Amino acid sequence: MSMIDVTIDVGKTVDEKGNERMILTFNGKWLKYAKW
Repeated sequence: MSMIDVTIDVGKTVDEKGNERMILTFNGKWLKYAKW
């Protein structure tokens, strides 16, 4: 994934124990790769 042209969304949720948790979503360009 290219990190040059990327957006990052930050969210918050609460787990089953009541602890706050962070959600990170990366949206970037898919880069083709070669299998070795």
